[in-house]
Amino acid sequence: MATFDRQALSDFISAKTSTVPLPFFAGREEILEDIVKVSHESWKHRKEGLDRVTRVVKGPTGSGKTSLLAELEKRQNVGRPKFGLPRVCRFTVAQLANAEMRTALTRIARVIDERNVQYFPRTLEIRTKHATLSSMEGTTGEIMHVRVGLPDALVSGALKAIRDWIRLVSDSNNLRWPIIVVVDEAQNLQPGKDNNVGKFLRGIHNAEVEMPFTLVLAGEGEIERQLVSIGIKRGFTVHNLGSLKEDETEAVMTKFCDHFGIEIGGSTTQLRSLANQTGGWPKHLHEAQVVLAQLVAEERIDGKLDRIQDWGKLHEDCQELRESK
Repeated sequence: MATFDRQALSDFISAKTSTVPLPFFAGREEILEDIVKVSHESWKHRKEGLDRVTRVVKGPTGSGKTSLLAELEKRQNVGRPKFGLPRVCRFTVAQLANAEMRTALTRIARVIDERNVQYFPRTLEIRTKHATLSSMEGTTGEIMHVRVGLPDALVSGALKAIRDWIRLVSDSNNLRWPIIVVVDEAQNLQPGKDNNVGKFLRGIHNAEVEMPFTLVLAGEGEIERQLVSIGIKRGFTVHNLGSLKEDETEAVMTKFCDHFGIEIGGSTTQLRSLANQTGGWPKHLHEAQVVLAQLVAEERIDGKLDRIQDWGKLHEDCQELRESK
C-alpha cells in the first residue's frame, strides 16, 4: 500500500474544484469503448475517410465529462505511439478560437508525428495562402490586399494542410495511427454555419479530407441544437452521462484512498456508505472526498480511517457542503 501522502492530499483540498480530473477513474467503460471502437473503424477506412461518426458526451455540470475525456486521453496516449492504435488530441472550444487555431493545429500535428512536426508550420502557411487566394477567384476590377493567415483562410486550409504535410513526411502518404479530436465545453460553440470553429469541426465530421479522424464533443444543455446550428445535422451519437453505478461509486472512493495512501482498514462498510450517500453523482462524490480528506489529514487521524469515531458527523458535513453550493 502507498505511504500516506499528506501534502498531496492538502493540495487536493486546496484545489476546491471537481473540474480537475484526479489520477484515478471508474465507470463509463461502455462510452470509452464505443469511442475507441469507432476510431478503429475510421482506421479501416483511412484511405477514403469515414464520415458522420461523431460522438457527443452530454451531461450537466458535475456529471464527469471532463474526467471521462481526460481518462480517454490518458489511456490512448500512454507510452510510445503504436501503428493503428488511436491517439487523442484534446481541446476546449476556447482553444480552437481564431487566435489559438494555429497552436491547436500544431498540437494535432505533434500527436500525428512528433518527429516531423517542425515542417508543419510551413505547410500550413502555404495551404493558408492558397485558401486565401482561392477565395478571391471571380473578383474583377478591384485591387485587394491579402493578408496571409486570415482566420477564414486558416480554417479553409487547415485539414488540407495536415493532409499535405502527412504526404510530405510519410512514406505511406497516410497517418500511422487514427486520431481522436476531443473538444470540451461544446455548449460554448458560436452558432452559425460560417463560424470558423464550426467549419473546422464540420470538416472532421464530414471527412472532407481522407484521413482517419474521429470527432468527440462534450457539453451540456441543448448541445444537439448547437451542432445543428453549425451544420452537423446528423450522423452523431449522443452518450448521456448520469449517475455512476453503485459498484463504480464505491470503486472511485476506494481508488481515492489508495491513491493518497489512506488506510481503509476495517472501515470498508463505513466508506461504502459515505460513497453511496452521493447517489453516484460525480460532483457530490468529489465533495464527499473533500470532506473525508479534510478529516484524515488531521494529525489525530493521520490517514487511518479506523481512527474516525463519528462517521455520522462526516455524513452531516457532506450534506452541509452539498447544500451550501
